[in-house]
Amino acid sequence: MFQGIAKPISRVYFGVRSRIHLRHFRGRSIHSPFMYGMVRNVFMSHRLNGSDRQLYEHLRTEGIKSSTAIMLQNLQAYCQLSDCVLIHPSWQETSVQQNLDNDRKLRIILPGVLPRTLIDTAHLASINHDILVILAPHLTRRGREAAQSIRHRYPCVSVDRGNLMIYIFDPKLQPQHYHI
Repeated sequence: MFQGIAKPISRVYFGVRSRIHLRHFRGRSIHSPFMYGMVRNVFMSHRLNGSDRQLYEHLRTEGIKSSTAIMLQNLQAYCQLSDCVLIHPSWQETSVQQNLDNDRKLRIILPGVLPRTLIDTAHLASINHDILVILAPHLTRRGREAAQSIRHRYPCVSVDRGNLMIYIFDPKLQPQHYHI
């Protein structure tokens, strides 16, 4: 009786379910303590954690939205990174903070960077065990393909937020991919 209608209804249901990411709502069903802390302290926080505002202010002068700048400042504080490098479309690296006590860096690739630069930066980040953030990775088809190929080439924890991709190159973490 319902055989003709069951297929379209299930197709709509699974189509909507794949587009709504309630799987990781407020950290639910994330079993990694590191990622759970990241969801709670970075993605869910809408205020700056800590007193350091230097990266936030620098990103705002670059034209990055306030919510994204807050998230990246909180990511830097959560991962205890003291150095941050912004990579512009003209491949000019701008260091926001200089402190050589900590070897790991937060590398932020601004929108409009060429895919070749993106791959070279990912290779450098994987060698140094840095954290790489790509802003607007889905701006072009080639940029999207380059951003997706990073997680297949290098063992890392990758997080797809739609408007940005985060790659955490840490040998202590099990490689996984999250849509949050």
